[in-house]
Amino acid sequence: MGLVSSDYNSDSDSTNSDSETGEESSKRQCLPELPDDIVYNYNKPVVIDPLNTRMYVAPVSKNIGFLFLELRLDSKQQQIMDLVLKGVNAVMDTHHRNSFEPLHRGKFGAMKPLHVSLSETMMFANESELEEKMGRIRQEIRALECKSVPVALSGGWLVYENFDASLQFLAVGLSEQARGRLKPVLSIVEKYKPRSPVSRQPVGLNNLHVSFGVAQNAYLQQDESISRQRLDSLRNLVATEASDRLPLLRANLQFRCHELKAKVGTSVITLPL
Repeated sequence: MGLVSSDYNSDSDSTNSDSETGEESSKRQCLPELPDDIVYNYNKPVVIDPLNTRMYVAPVSKNIGFLFLELRLDSKQQQIMDLVLKGVNAVMDTHHRNSFEPLHRGKFGAMKPLHVSLSETMMFANESELEEKMGRIRQEIRALECKSVPVALSGGWLVYENFDASLQFLAVGLSEQARGRLKPVLSIVEKYKPRSPVSRQPVGLNNLHVSFGVAQNAYLQQDESISRQRLDSLRNLVATEASDRLPLLRANLQFRCHELKAKVGTSVITLPL
């Protein structure tokens, strides 16, 4: 009987055990969320993402370079982005348009930084020219000593196409203050960039923006005039029917950047301000 009683609890023993387990469970506390800096430490920069890279990058080459600001969202900002894109995509669904995939999330919902492109993809003649010109850009930016760049949003939704019009990006422009702080950087880039950038939308002071979502262009194979009409229609749609949550976005997505980043060949380097 001793063997039986040791293997099988009585009803009273079971009741006591359940109550003890319940007490232990109630005392347990949920672990806090991981800090954002740890989460980002194990995520690749946004520029590596194939969809986002195709905004400016054409055929792969070792002799390319471009500059960008990296914007890291905290948990609250990420939730706001989820909410805003959900509202935009509800409008897209109503009009039977392709939904925008979020650029702030990777596979399995992993957090990703957003970015502001400060140049088109610059394709240099060879590796030595790439290193020379990007080196000069780096030196002159460091000499600016501007310390930091405040990044805030302004205006309504914008839609840009990538170099081959296969993708459409949902974006919002930068504030006048942010553009003013970045003007010297763009002037430096202009001095050294080759005259054959690959982009349907050259980067300039008045069109600096942050992209938030990307969608496949469903009308890519159609006549160019039809594709242009469809693009204009999409721009009008998001500007007029998907703008209700833009104030929430503009109020909460503000950053202060203390460094630029540059894609040089196959590497990504940091340029402190």
